[in-house]
Amino acid sequence: MPQPAPDPLAHLLGDSTLADAVGRARRAAWSVHRLPVNLRKGDITSAEALLRGARAAAVITLRGTLPAAGTDSGGAPAPAAGGAGDALQRAAVDVYSLLAEGVREKTVATFRRAPGQLLAQLAVRAGAAPVPDCDPQRLAVLLRLCTNPHAHDVLLPVIVGGELACLAPFGPATTLVALAATRVAACATGFDPQSLLVSENQLLRQHDRYRQLAENFASGTAQTTAYLCFHLNAYTASADEAAGIARSAGSK
Repeated sequence: MPQPAPDPLAHLLGDSTLADAVGRARRAAWSVHRLPVNLRKGDITSAEALLRGARAAAVITLRGTLPAAGTDSGGAPAPAAGGAGDALQRAAVDVYSLLAEGVREKTVATFRRAPGQLLAQLAVRAGAAPVPDCDPQRLAVLLRLCTNPHAHDVLLPVIVGGELACLAPFGPATTLVALAATRVAACATGFDPQSLLVSENQLLRQHDRYRQLAENFASGTAQTTAYLCFHLNAYTASADEAAGIARSAGSK
């Protein structure tokens, strides 16, 4: 009897801290997807989660290019008024709309079959152009990993986000593309198939830490693990917001 193909990311789970973070994130996602409202009105709750995620991703991206951006009363960087801020908000919504009900299945299929093509689509909507000095070999390894059906369902999405944020293949728009690609990967692996979690708002609340960890993602095993745990913990924490979205939808 043939043996199942190995998970290329399984070795990472030898770190107990990371394994625990994976378990918590998976349980959080499962609890959100099993809410009765999400079983009945998943299109509505997903649309709201995507909109919130897109707005937060735009602010994170803008904050990365404008370090002097202000903060709101909760300590998170506030959206810039007018100009670049408005344009980036519109671009982010356009990027995230590729996961909307009715087109999500096609987007996920493209990611599984040709992730480079999907990244190009996200980049075009983000108004980005490829950066010529990006490490093409490392990017190629990432793209091959994305097409591997045995890659870990919870780890692959956050690895996609970390690798892209570190490689910066799309210049200033890389963060937006990376966060959107993380969402697509989470749908594709079945970790967050309806895109109900809003990890972006958690990352936004700790923007400086997120930026530091993303920039150092490829610096060594400890740095990679730190980023993965950080993003997984953001997923876990976002379950409360996702549950709130479900409650709101259920009351209407």
